[in-house]
Amino acid sequence: MPKICLILIFNTLICGAVEPKGGFRNYSLLGAAYENIDFTRTNLSDLDSPIYLKFEKPFLAIESNIDNEAFQSAIVNLFQIYNGRSFVIILNSPGGEVPRMYSILDAIDSVPNSNVSAYLPKNASCASACADVFLYIGSRFCETGSKIGLHSVIRQGKPSKEATKEMILQLLSRPGSQVPEKWLAYQYNQGVFNTTKMTYYSCSELIQAGIASNAD
Repeated sequence: MPKICLILIFNTLICGAVEPKGGFRNYSLLGAAYENIDFTRTNLSDLDSPIYLKFEKPFLAIESNIDNEAFQSAIVNLFQIYNGRSFVIILNSPGGEVPRMYSILDAIDSVPNSNVSAYLPKNASCASACADVFLYIGSRFCETGSKIGLHSVIRQGKPSKEATKEMILQLLSRPGSQVPEKWLAYQYNQGVFNTTKMTYYSCSELIQAGIASNAD
């Protein structure tokens, strides 16, 4: 397939050799996915440098220019265009919709898991669906003051036991899963997922548990 180049809203030349899911018409959606690129750290022209993706907003369709189905296509296509490069997923979000989170996992699964790392910047708070993304990725780093938060899936303002079980099974059974199973099972048995109240784990606690490495 011939290489194609696009000029998006960032006045940046984007080149790729992968046809998006659904054909080239879906390239109009890529702008929304490109909003997550941290251009202060990413050098698109340097093929040896990582792609830094920053998720700071809630994982909600209302916070984006596209709906959940279009977001899934856009974010997977973005990963495919830069397949072969490493990705650093910078997480500092309160979480949000489970389908949105699954779309991010679909994108991660579309590239070798050794090429993806999760990063919590200083004082970041990565909760709920954001924490699930963090735990899903095998290579995890955190800076001082950062934390993740876990709780049950919420349905109609209440904890949903069945939806929570389904979410955990998805995290564990997906082909690219690198979730720390024993650690997550321990938190489950402690009742962390039985309540909507958030249980937080600091960067130092994550490092001590072998869940993350120190990024300071």
